[in-house]
Amino acid sequence: MAWRRARIVVPLVAGIVTCAALFALAGTRTGDTESVVVAAVTLGILETIIAWCAVWTWQRIWRDPTPAEGTWGQVVYRQGVKRLGGMMSLVMPPLNAFSTAWGDLGEGRGVATMSFLMVLWVGFFGWLAIGPWAGYWWGRFTARAAGIKKPGK
Repeated sequence: MAWRRARIVVPLVAGIVTCAALFALAGTRTGDTESVVVAAVTLGILETIIAWCAVWTWQRIWRDPTPAEGTWGQVVYRQGVKRLGGMMSLVMPPLNAFSTAWGDLGEGRGVATMSFLMVLWVGFFGWLAIGPWAGYWWGRFTARAAGIKKPGK
């Protein structure tokens, strides 16, 4: 996400897709269009904020360590952000979606399928924002526990 307009385009597209999907889905089940519009727009705005945080996180900490950061940078950015954070960003959205859909199977396969897709969609951006930060802090903790100091401190 090195594209300079990613902070605007990606969240905007995520919000519009979320709003449109919710409006289309809920519009087929109820005649109360006012509450459907309010819910779809509210959740679309929320998804826009989550997607913006994901892009910001990606641009901020998904990087290679500089030579000046030495071993500390290797532990924090390669092991923490890219390995642990990257794996969390890939594994957690489908895991969350499957566990949510599994609980919704009692309400019917259609409900479980839509639940799976919506949780996967929201979870993709949510874990893209959370995963790298969890890896960053894990890497910092690991470096500190191993006695590796940040250069310049």
